[in-house]
Amino acid sequence: MQSATAAGYEGFCIDLLEEMAAVLHFNYTIFEVDDGSYGIQDEHGRWNGLVGVLQRGEADLSVSAVTITYSRVEVI
Repeated sequence: MQSATAAGYEGFCIDLLEEMAAVLHFNYTIFEVDDGSYGIQDEHGRWNGLVGVLQRGEADLSVSAVTITYSRVEVI
């Protein structure tokens, strides 16, 4: 699902995103990663999910309730 605004989404993360956009004067598009995963590294060192999207530069930021692990911190 893609949206030019936070329409259809609600909660703390969306409130935070909207406030950040207002204060820092940026626009955003919300999209969900195709596999719905936060990110797991495969045996070749490639990441899927949200971490993979950030690592590959397909997204500039993530506003979500993702758990920060040592291995995730190493790549994003």
